[in-house]
Amino acid sequence: MLEVLGRPASRTEIVKMMFLVDLELARRGRKPLFHWLRWHYGPFSREVLDVLDALEEQGLVDVERIIDVWTLTVRKIEYRAARRPAALSLDDDARLAVERVASWWRGRSLEELIRYVYSLPQVRGKRLGEVIELEQ
Repeated sequence: MLEVLGRPASRTEIVKMMFLVDLELARRGRKPLFHWLRWHYGPFSREVLDVLDALEEQGLVDVERIIDVWTLTVRKIEYRAARRPAALSLDDDARLAVERVASWWRGRSLEELIRYVYSLPQVRGKRLGEVIELEQ
């Protein structure tokens, strides 16, 4: 996804785009890659963050943590594709879904992405902590 985006992406942006990847896979009759909950900022999957952490440990993504100088807390985490090519194995359907989602959202803002995701029927009306079912 980061290679197709061609730019850094925040955790929030990656999570929302992976939700759209899973939605596309489900629409094609495929099992989603992750389990999703309605959380404070829309669809959320802890599994996506676990994958990002694992990719960081393996050196497959570069990570920049932006610190708030007043509170000394992490304000934002951005990911970039690592300089060495990633050796991830995705089947063709998943790879194409990732490429389509990343290509579509490459030039759009995070705010537009969030508005779009929140407008989806799978997300609208869900209560905090409620499971978002994507399987058809």
